[in-house]
Amino acid sequence: MPHFSYRVLQNSMASTFENQAPIPLFRVEMSIFYIVYFIVFPFFFVNIFVALIIITFQEQGESELEEAEIDKNQVGNLQKVMVRTIGFYT
Repeated sequence: MPHFSYRVLQNSMASTFENQAPIPLFRVEMSIFYIVYFIVFPFFFVNIFVALIIITFQEQGESELEEAEIDKNQVGNLQKVMVRTIGFYT
């Protein structure tokens, strides 16, 4: 017994006009729709979501830098020293 989504794909590809019997592989373009809908769209939405999270953290880090007593150059120098001495990178 085929999986439910596979049957939906088969039925949508076999759908014809009103009052006509289904014809297998009548509408192959429906398979392209399902591939785009279930694979391509989620990929882009996940990328957008991750990008928004990264931007939010960058803005938060920049706002914390503005409140701190050290500037970006000093933070960069501290990161270089940490990488060289203990191999730690933030």
